[in-house]
Amino acid sequence: MGEPPAVMRVAAILASLVVLAAAPAEARSLEEIRQSGALRICVAGSLSAFYQVNAEAFARFLRVQPEVTRLAGFDEQFKNDRGVVDMDASYEPRLFAEGRCDLFPNDLHVVPWRESKMRLVPYYTVRKVVVAHRELRGVLKSVSDLAGRAAAVQKGTAYDV
Repeated sequence: MGEPPAVMRVAAILASLVVLAAAPAEARSLEEIRQSGALRICVAGSLSAFYQVNAEAFARFLRVQPEVTRLAGFDEQFKNDRGVVDMDASYEPRLFAEGRCDLFPNDLHVVPWRESKMRLVPYYTVRKVVVAHRELRGVLKSVSDLAGRAAAVQKGTAYDV
């Protein structure tokens, strides 16, 4: 009996993250990870426990041990060798350079400055939606109709600014 399809899908996505983690930063190759017997996983953000579970399943799929590091802050994965996130510069993030992380599974927004630091493979894609009370069904017809209204967002995400 094989792995459930969802685990296989997550495994394929996470494999892409490890294998494609290049330009400009290069993670260890899949061969190096298998030889070492460990996948170094670094997690951050409000859903870090969820992504840790997925990455640990991926490590089991690879038949290696997961070594998990919880990052103090979300931006830590993008800090340079001086401990600073420089959006305008291309550099190898410190955690890659030091060999502390092979994989950063999370739900960040793929934007050009982040792509200049490491290869980003979309974990999943979603549509942005507005959920409103039924009485607003005929009122909200365009983005401009949202002006001045309050919304609830997930704490710790890019929406929580």
